Amino acid sequence: MTCRGNIYASRQEFAEAESQYCAAQKALPDNLSARDNLAGQLAHQNGVLAEAEELIRHALARTPDSRDPGEDTLKTIQLGAICWRAKSPPAGPE
Repeated sequence: MTCRGNIYASRQEFAEAESQYCAAQKALPDNLSARDNLAGQLAHQNGVLAEAEELIRHALARTPDSRDPGEDTLKTIQLGAICWRAKSPPAGPE
């Protein structure tokens, strides 16, 4: 399922990619690769940064020996959140 998601993503068929990544994550909830791909998809294509960060943090907590791809995704998601906040700062008192 993850491989199918990668194929769809490479074709820029992002809805299908997300569907495959969701299926992979449900079938293998503690699999770092499945959560990493879904988190990346949610963050990069849909802008769902909080859910993406939660997915990858869960995977990293469950697989401490296999951190490299997940940590890269987490850093990318966090950077995306910082950039998004910089473009859309919270409204404050005037």
